Amino acid sequence: MKTNYLSQAAMFLLLLGCSEGSAEIPDKPNTNTKQEESQQSGPDTPDGFELEIIDAPHYLLRFIAPESFSAGTIYGEPLTLQVRISSSAPREYAAYYDAQNPDERPQKAAAYKALCERYGDTGYSGIREFFPLYTGGFDALWHNLVSIDVTSTADYDAGHPAGTSLNDLCELISWTPRDYLESGYTDRYDWSAPPAYIPEKYRHITFYYNGQVNDGLHPFRIPLSECTAEDLLLMGSGQLEDGPLFLLRFAHAPEAGNSLQQFELKLTDERGGTYTVRTDVCKW
Repeated sequence: MKTNYLSQAAMFLLLLGCSEGSAEIPDKPNTNTKQEESQQSGPDTPDGFELEIIDAPHYLLRFIAPESFSAGTIYGEPLTLQVRISSSAPREYAAYYDAQNPDERPQKAAAYKALCERYGDTGYSGIREFFPLYTGGFDALWHNLVSIDVTSTADYDAGHPAGTSLNDLCELISWTPRDYLESGYTDRYDWSAPPAYIPEKYRHITFYYNGQVNDGLHPFRIPLSECTAEDLLLMGSGQLEDGPLFLLRFAHAPEAGNSLQQFELKLTDERGGTYTVRTDVCKW
């Protein structure tokens, strides 16, 4: 089925804006010949919405070009920052839907096709199921980051005064489908035993609602000072609109008396675009 995820998501949000108990979500017309008979509502099935079947020759379903990013701490994870796409900033998409409907957005359809070809993602085979509110699972940045630099507005320790690079103190943690794509979709990751360096809340990267585990994503970590553009290629949790792009974990806390830190990150993408991201004041 050729599904316009964005328009359906917008409709759902509009319905949510109605007064509680006053809105009825209309049944979605069943135009998918592959879809089974209407399912009864259950704890995992939103009323009026049924699973949609995606049979695409591409693992990656959407590329996102955000206007800005945000960064902050993770509750319960000391000395760790997470970087995300800014939730309030505009972004552009090139998606599988565009390729299926090239007359609607021909430039985005061509961009999506070219990106899939760039990463060798043209021979995927496998049925995937989503509720109409597709919110990710197979996302990637449209323009990869090539460098990350971290500083603080305060002294961190004797060797890292305010404004100097903290990259040598940071470990970058993220996920990527690079190995999966390069292997021809055979190198899967066993998420039943995730590595301890992944924070507890991110040890199970799942799709929206139906709980399928994305075993095409491989976790990785690398000292930030050693990161190359190749390491950052296709980096991200796969759910880039409500999940992290990457994490930064510091090797140790700041020296006594310097517990209040405000970090500034400078991100550069492969086009030469730069993004400055500043955290709130962190008490470490």
